[in-house]
Amino acid sequence: MTDPSSLSFLEVSLLGGLVCLILWETYRAWISRDPLEIYKPTVILAVILVYYCVVGPLRALSAGEWVDRGLDLRDSMVWGWGGALAFYGFVLIGFYNLPGWRINPHTTRQLSINWAKKIGMRCNIIGLSLYTLATGTRILAQLNPLDPLANLILSQQSQGDEGSLIEGLSNYFSLSLNLLIPGTLLLFCAWIHEKRGLFSVVSWTFIAAALFTTAGFRWRLVVLLVPMAMLWFLARQKKPQLVVISILTIGLITSAGLIGLTRNYGIGLNLAGVEEKSAADVFSAGFHESSIFLTTGGVMKRAPDLIPFVGLTPLFNTAVFFVPRAFWPSKPSNEYVSNATGRLYGSAAMSGGSAFMNYAEYYLMFGWVSLLGISLVIGQLLRGLYNWFLLHRYDPSAQVAYSVTCCFLYVVVSRGYLPQVFSLFCFTVLPLFFARRFSLNQPESQPFYPGGNQPPFQAKQPAA
Repeated sequence: MTDPSSLSFLEVSLLGGLVCLILWETYRAWISRDPLEIYKPTVILAVILVYYCVVGPLRALSAGEWVDRGLDLRDSMVWGWGGALAFYGFVLIGFYNLPGWRINPHTTRQLSINWAKKIGMRCNIIGLSLYTLATGTRILAQLNPLDPLANLILSQQSQGDEGSLIEGLSNYFSLSLNLLIPGTLLLFCAWIHEKRGLFSVVSWTFIAAALFTTAGFRWRLVVLLVPMAMLWFLARQKKPQLVVISILTIGLITSAGLIGLTRNYGIGLNLAGVEEKSAADVFSAGFHESSIFLTTGGVMKRAPDLIPFVGLTPLFNTAVFFVPRAFWPSKPSNEYVSNATGRLYGSAAMSGGSAFMNYAEYYLMFGWVSLLGISLVIGQLLRGLYNWFLLHRYDPSAQVAYSVTCCFLYVVVSRGYLPQVFSLFCFTVLPLFFARRFSLNQPESQPFYPGGNQPPFQAKQPAA
């Protein structure tokens, strides 16, 4: 390959295979008679991979941006595409060929809109209260992400405000902020069905979006706002128009670019960072996060020769993640991730802030065997999730749980650190399923259909 900006035959084959799988899965869903096919988790996963593994890398390739932290990673891109093809291909095999979990008939009862509003408000109050204990008076400034100076001053003045009550547990209290995602979405879904409570929805959406923006982690905004768009159409049992999808996609990428250019973690947005930027510059900056594709390929290419396999370390670290460090000072953390990126870039200082995608972590365990095996399991889990949703498609709370879980795949793919993904899942997605499961015997557990009638469209019983 003489021109590094051109693709080799192997790269064309791997990338072409990935694109064909994505187009095949998306096209089949789009032409299906069931409008909910377009919301299959495999389609959502395809969209995420298009961003990270297709559009992002090709844009970087055309711009000659394959050097990261002084390391030329052009020859590693083929590994990134090979891993993405293997990952998505075996997810599809698991989704279509392995049996989903057995669904207990008792759990097919549906919950009312009143339940959604009640649980949504409780999630928001609990999440905000626990987060306030962790941040103290700093939360007042964090409600305005456009004033980073006030955030910085108040942050310095209020160090230690949380006191001894949560000392050693502040990380878990901070994670409770994620409860605003399911809470706000439950209120939003209830408003869609009832057209009541708009002030509450707007207020909580503003609070959540402000705090998420100040924190600087874009994934929270994605998992809050994208499900809102999904819920709008799920409540009507319709697929979105292409123009709507295009507008939302452009808006998301532009917003990601704006936050990426102006954010200061925990402080807010400094808009001076975009004063001399054009709209095209901001939009282009929205693809900078996809640069983790380069690190992903680099880690895979250099394992196990330079970067040793880590075995079951990710699973063990995940199992002990919620043990407070106050009780276990030497509890394992993300050493296997930092060691991998440190060996790739030459030192811990050079690798600071770098990350890789999920399938690189799976590869780091036992090579291709672990990558393919875990991908199959993920596909089987997604099949079970989709089967469950088809049986609850008219239940507002199930619509929220399903849309949040599907959009959480963005976190699963973009963060190759299983303990962190698991902890975020426990505070963002799992509370919805727990709340639903423990409420099935309550008075709120009643069949629900729009207008009190049987639905006009009834899905076929999903395959096992």
